[in-house]
Amino acid sequence: LDPLVRHGRLANGLTYYVRQNDGRTGKVELRLIVKTGYLAEKRKEINLSHVLEHVAFGKSSRFSNIANFLKSNSLIPGEDFNAHTG
Repeated sequence: LDPLVRHGRLANGLTYYVRQNDGRTGKVELRLIVKTGYLAEKRKEINLSHVLEHVAFGKSSRFSNIANFLKSNSLIPGEDFNAHTG
């Protein structure tokens, strides 16, 4: 692990990693990584990880639209504002 990365685990089990960006002021990169995917799915779960990606990225019971929430807090989603299942 890069010595510049601070990391830990919250009481709810979420592991986090924080690293200063490359000096671009006013920029932040956020990633949510779920350690599962298509290859780990059982037949009855096919595409569940893809659905999870879209739910986590786009909507939740608290946020109807993540992009709008960011904008309402003076944050502007960049050109790489997207989700990916791999």
